[in-house]
Amino acid sequence: MPVAYDPFSMQFRADPYPHYARLRAEAPVFYSESARMWIVSRFEDVVGVLKEPNLFSSDAMAAILAVGSQDGPGPRMPGNLVTYDPPEHTKLRTIVNRAFTPRRVESWRPLVEQLTRDCIREMEQRGRFDVIADLAALAPVRVIAAILGIDPSRHADF
Repeated sequence: MPVAYDPFSMQFRADPYPHYARLRAEAPVFYSESARMWIVSRFEDVVGVLKEPNLFSSDAMAAILAVGSQDGPGPRMPGNLVTYDPPEHTKLRTIVNRAFTPRRVESWRPLVEQLTRDCIREMEQRGRFDVIADLAALAPVRVIAAILGIDPSRHADF
């Protein structure tokens, strides 16, 4: 049976691990017609791709990250760190790294722990939860919003 994989399909996202294993075993470099992109599934191959920006441009991520519609991709996202190749990526990364020193990141530990406990408490109060939606996706957004000084009442908007 031929390999079929669409990383944006809910069918695959519900339990991606068997699909990842099949890709690694049967099609480690695979073109997904539905997603219109190449999928590289083995760690060593991914590392090789990341080390060759002259052959594998990050600019493709601009289209993938664009907010799309059923009619096609939406506007590209210029200036996004993950969409640039060196030397632009290196310049931006240098600027960003200044804000994420080990000391600064460590200073956020109490905030991260508190916001994570808040998410867990909310999950316990509901009795049912989705660990991805209610913790893995929510906690980082709350942390980033808090670091940026966004009022907690606006975190859902953020």
